[in-house]
Amino acid sequence: QLPVISLEHTLPVEGWPVEQLDQFKNMVGHINVFISEYSQNAWSVNGPSTVIRHSIGTDLFTPDDTVEKKPQVLSVVHDFIKRDYCCNYSGWQRITEGLPVMVIGDTEGLSKQSESVEELVREYQSSQVFLNTSTLSPIPMALLEAMACGLPCVTTANCMIPEIIEHGVNGFMSNDEGELRAYIEKLLADEDLRISLGKAARETILNDFSEDNYISNWNKTFDLAYGMIK
Repeated sequence: QLPVISLEHTLPVEGWPVEQLDQFKNMVGHINVFISEYSQNAWSVNGPSTVIRHSIGTDLFTPDDTVEKKPQVLSVVHDFIKRDYCCNYSGWQRITEGLPVMVIGDTEGLSKQSESVEELVREYQSSQVFLNTSTLSPIPMALLEAMACGLPCVTTANCMIPEIIEHGVNGFMSNDEGELRAYIEKLLADEDLRISLGKAARETILNDFSEDNYISNWNKTFDLAYGMIK
């Protein structure tokens, strides 16, 4: 007779039969938590729901001006090739053709996972541009990590990303591959622009994805659940 908190991280799969989706919508807890307003609206579960956004440890994921910047475009994706349907590896190939790139993530035949979180942070700190090509992800965690490290980001405009990125202010955003490549080339050629977008990106994380907010929101949710115990 304990209250149930249900946390849904993913999105409904396009193509599910209506009956199947309705069945999943009824598999709810007493409190239903989503990681973004976008995913909350996509599910429209039959029960009370709330949104608790991810948080980023900004003491670890932080800029370091002493690190030499490499003229490279960084992407951080696991199983990039096999998850083309949601990570858009084929689009990434077209966008970055001929550009200096670095991919971090466990993808057979393409890239390896970083050996530690600290090593991953150094890649963020030493790159000049971050590229996200996802087409189906409520909030790409790597995008938030890159922003926290002050790395200027170029990204697709899908799911909740348009609620995070203000185009031309804290990043560049488009679903046109030619435009995405042009933004990358523009950033690679303009250090001042990289600095200004990177600073604004980090401010976004500090304001909207802080650990303090995350912990506070979860504590409120647990308090609500405790109040349901009879």
